[in-house]
Amino acid sequence: SLHSYSSFPEMTLFKKSCNLLDELEKRIEEFPGKSEGSDNEMCQSRLADATEIMNGVNSLLETVDKMRKNALDTNPDTKVYGTTMVAKVLAFCERYDEVSARVAGIQDVVSEEARVAAEAAEVVRLAEEEKTRLELERKQIEE
Repeated sequence: SLHSYSSFPEMTLFKKSCNLLDELEKRIEEFPGKSEGSDNEMCQSRLADATEIMNGVNSLLETVDKMRKNALDTNPDTKVYGTTMVAKVLAFCERYDEVSARVAGIQDVVSEEARVAAEAAEVVRLAEEEKTRLELERKQIEE
């Protein structure tokens, strides 16, 4: 599972955010592709994983927005970052945007897969139910 900020008390918010983004990127790289014949359970599990990654991305949004705003501030009286830090922060924000878009894409695909798999599982369940009902009816007729 994803680390929370509190597990890195000695690090700056920037460093913590970079670490979390690294972790999210790694999870995206390792995200399982759809295997042929994925059952409903597998699809729902992939959806849960994608949602967890998306939650991690969303948890960084406020911090990223604030950092981006500070990095783009050119007013000498309110400026927070020096030149080097501005470059680092903007590169981080760009990476965040890419990760965020990738996760959203994965989640869209996985949500659709999970929806289709759940419907298919329901069709199978209803067919089994109907088969059982017909068998019971047949037995009653035979008796």
